[in-house]
Amino acid sequence: MPTKSQKPAAEEPARPPELDPRTTSPVLRALLSELTFDPEDPSQGALLMLRARVTGTAGDGRDAERSRRALDWLVRSFTAECVEATGMLLEARRLRTLSAIVNPVSAEAAKKTLDEVLASQQRHASKVSEQLRAPLKGKDAGPEEESVWSSAVDAVEEVGRGLAFRSIEAAAVRGARHSAGELSDRAGWNLAVSTAEMAVQSTMWEAAHNEIGALLKAPLRAGSGPKVIEAARRASENRWRTLVQAVSASYLGLLATLIAPT
Repeated sequence: MPTKSQKPAAEEPARPPELDPRTTSPVLRALLSELTFDPEDPSQGALLMLRARVTGTAGDGRDAERSRRALDWLVRSFTAECVEATGMLLEARRLRTLSAIVNPVSAEAAKKTLDEVLASQQRHASKVSEQLRAPLKGKDAGPEEESVWSSAVDAVEEVGRGLAFRSIEAAAVRGARHSAGELSDRAGWNLAVSTAEMAVQSTMWEAAHNEIGALLKAPLRAGSGPKVIEAARRASENRWRTLVQAVSASYLGLLATLIAPT
């Protein structure tokens, strides 16, 4: 498979003030404290409004439900959204239509499905990786073409490691494991994360496949390498923005119900 970029991570944007542990549910703090949205994400304003509503949630007796519902969202919404982005609609539907994770029985059923979906996602990722590498095998590629191809793939994978997405993933895991740790383990929270991350990687590769493959359809002209790399980055960023905004909106919907559960 393509190698991961070794470029340093981008500097993290400033975060809002810490939530007061004396007045805020510890689960909500886990779900919100390290959360970072892109300033251009339309969900940013709604996130700030939600943060202002958490005062008074400490000790309200709702944290076990909050944690369980965060786990349920991680499996049935977040992971399903990522899998769907790869075009694996059947697998995404299997996750979305799981019974709500409320007890060990439903948790173990979720884990079984996650195992199967992860296996399917691994096969899909392997296929996409081979397709991405195919242009290099189809002709006698020189060192310069190899270098441009590798740099383009690195640029695409760097997009897929964006902070906004990773912060949502990490926050959901923290919230799920805070008061529903045993249930989270039974449901395979780590399988959900692995499936989602592999799906994102595949999606980024697919988004830039044409741009990366095009560099070998004709002899690489002098100075064209950076243009190929930038085209691949832009293609993946467009797909990335759509996915992240969908995940952000879904996560905000979850948070709104957890502040005042229905």
